[in-house]
Amino acid sequence: MGALALARMLKVNNTLRSLNLQYNSIGDSGADALQRAIREFNTTLTTLNVSNNNLSPFVVRAINSALDANRLRQSDGDVNNPSHPSKTHSGTDSPERLSLPAITAASTSSL
Repeated sequence: MGALALARMLKVNNTLRSLNLQYNSIGDSGADALQRAIREFNTTLTTLNVSNNNLSPFVVRAINSALDANRLRQSDGDVNNPSHPSKTHSGTDSPERLSLPAITAASTSSL
């Protein structure tokens, strides 16, 4: 329930850059809601600590992919440009690269 509320917040928040959610029992459904909010709406969050939440490797990769896209947007300097192509979401995006060390997740140690 709490992760869903945070996901709704991330849809409208454009200032938060780092969020620590370790030991919060967010589960895969909560983590999936977070990654969708980051991928589709939020352009500023670049660090999300989800360690010790018993997440599946799939959802950890999805979160990392969304965060990686935000880091790329920021390195391009286009975070505040609403017309930049990186701000649009077609719904058919697939991760082009994954960088698992970018987030802290104890469950990724076996990946």
